[in-house]
Amino acid sequence: MGQNAPPSTLDGARVLYWAWSGDEIFGQVNFTDGSLFAKIHGLAICKYETGPIYLFSCNEDWEVVGDYDFESVVKAKDHVSTQYGNQGIRWFAEGES
Repeated sequence: MGQNAPPSTLDGARVLYWAWSGDEIFGQVNFTDGSLFAKIHGLAICKYETGPIYLFSCNEDWEVVGDYDFESVVKAKDHVSTQYGNQGIRWFAEGES
């Protein structure tokens, strides 16, 4: 799977920055019983008109399967580094691919 830019909005929030996993997934989300819910291929830092910054975890179709809220873009990116380690995540700005 190659680079795949998201739509300009996800769940009604404007995409500011995004990253795509390529052939390897960033991670996965499981149900409480341990079965697979979704593989995470896309990460998006987004902003609604008001409120905090959101980090969305998305499946291969850019459907949001998880989210966290943050005070800033920097804190969202720092969280990704902590959660996913140094996987060579490359962030693209809105409209960039």
